[in-house]
Amino acid sequence: FVSAMFGLLIPGQPPLINFQQVAQGGGLVIQVENADRIHEIGFFLLPGQVMPTGTMGVLYVSLPPYSEWVKVASISNEMPSVISVVKWRSPPGNGISCQFGISPEVMQPNALIPYAPTTGT
Repeated sequence: FVSAMFGLLIPGQPPLINFQQVAQGGGLVIQVENADRIHEIGFFLLPGQVMPTGTMGVLYVSLPPYSEWVKVASISNEMPSVISVVKWRSPPGNGISCQFGISPEVMQPNALIPYAPTTGT
């Protein structure tokens, strides 16, 4: 994946498209401030972009120290956008930043069905 393929939309903020390439595996990451204000997110393939055949982009989120990643959503050429609720495993504190990561993964059956919440909250 290249950094100019995807975008994120957090309500009340401009679209985010400035992902940084992660050295291993072709993944991408972006730092976002005020994680406590993020409850839903739009994840999309930018116009004119195409993912390699048989792959999907999977969106993950992590809080400091960025050692545990939680799956949020996935998109593909056949389903190029999704809106998902962000369910935190534990609530982020006020003003805490988070990272969203995009991982290239092999398309799986039923992989584009929205993910179940990670907590009961």
